[in-house]
This record gives sequence, C-alpha cells and structure tokens, in this order.
Amino acid sequence: MKNFRGQPDNWKWKPTNKDISNIWLSFGVVFFLMAYVEFTSPSQSSLSGRWGWLHAIFFDAFGTSGDIVLYSGLATASLLFGFYKLKATQ
Repeated sequence: MKNFRGQPDNWKWKPTNKDISNIWLSFGVVFFLMAYVEFTSPSQSSLSGRWGWLHAIFFDAFGTSGDIVLYSGLATASLLFGFYKLKATQ
C-alpha cells in the first residue's frame, strides 16, 4: 500500500540514527516518569507475571524501593544510549 503518490511499491522505513536516538530518549523519559510515580505513590509490587522475576530480584536486593531502582537504571541506560546515538549523528 502506498502512503503518498510516487512512493515505490517495495518501500520500507529505514530509521536514521536521529530517529533511533529520539526513540531511546523517549524510553528514558518514560522510565524516569515511571520511577517518579513509584516514588510518589509506592504500590504493592506484584512479584508474579511475565516480568515478576525481574521485580523479585530488585525487591530482594533493594527492598521496597526496588522498583524505583529498576526504573531509574533502565531510564539511565536508555538516556545514555540515546545521547550516544545522537552524538553519532553529528
């Protein structure tokens, strides 16, 4: 299916380094927001489900603030990778 006139039939989207960096930076912001929400209103972390094993590891290591550490770590890693890819575009 063509999205615009003159588009080739076999066109596929190929993200640039800037697109990839924006995606990683967005993930970092979302993970920091999740950590902030967990910090302001802690919830009873369910240690069951698909990602329950990961939450259980952080809960055992850091106690009730395990989810905050998990989300902050993911956010930091995402932001670092996003800034690295952003630097690679310049």
